[in-house]
Amino acid sequence: MSDLFHKEVPLAFIQRAFDVMARCPQHQFQILTKRAARLRQVANALNWAPNIWMGVSVEDQKRTQRAAFARLGGADDPPLVGGSSTDAAGSTIRTGGAT
Repeated sequence: MSDLFHKEVPLAFIQRAFDVMARCPQHQFQILTKRAARLRQVANALNWAPNIWMGVSVEDQKRTQRAAFARLGGADDPPLVGGSSTDAAGSTIRTGGAT
């Protein structure tokens, strides 16, 4: 698995990926990133289709500021270490637990 919003992924590549997803309305796409700042930088340059669900990952308390980006789709709490308290302004927050 990789992060589409990694700093070394060119904007043109991200745009092509979004265009392909937009041309496939029969599918639902879920994109999850830890790079919320890059997402915010390029969001306006992307073709946002209704079948694209965008989320940010919040793995611990130090990274709860990423939940502010959840308005683009949702926030995801992977297995938490130390708990989390986030407010995503009515957006979906998924949580997981470490086993």
